[in-house]
Amino acid sequence: MKKGQIASLLFLLVGIYVLYVSFKLKIGFSSPGPGFLPFFSSSILIILSVVLYMKSKADEVPIYWKRPVLVFTLLFTYALVLELLGFLVATILFMIFIFALCGFKLPRSVIYSLSASFLSYIVFKILLQVPLPRGSLFGG
Repeated sequence: MKKGQIASLLFLLVGIYVLYVSFKLKIGFSSPGPGFLPFFSSSILIILSVVLYMKSKADEVPIYWKRPVLVFTLLFTYALVLELLGFLVATILFMIFIFALCGFKLPRSVIYSLSASFLSYIVFKILLQVPLPRGSLFGG
């Protein structure tokens, strides 16, 4: 079995599990319930995993694991430190690493991450008035 087929089967299992959990959370088609977004996300994941399985069965496509694993690790770390560092600091650091991972030089990564973080802060905190983590490290 090829690596693409194994990966697609793992994605399929995750999609089926999340689909099952979303039904327990009540999807609520007339008014969206807590399982609404997981239901549609897992449905898309299931469809894409079937497509990946068929594509990997048709031709041998090399699968590069380094970047996806690094991105997943960065996302996991971001989720862990978000409450500790606060939205702005954690997002700026996360974005610097993501931009650097995409091949941007450090000065450009810093400028882009500062711009994106402050823009998202303005949109969510000021315009939409969404409460964002202030960070317990900085007295929030």
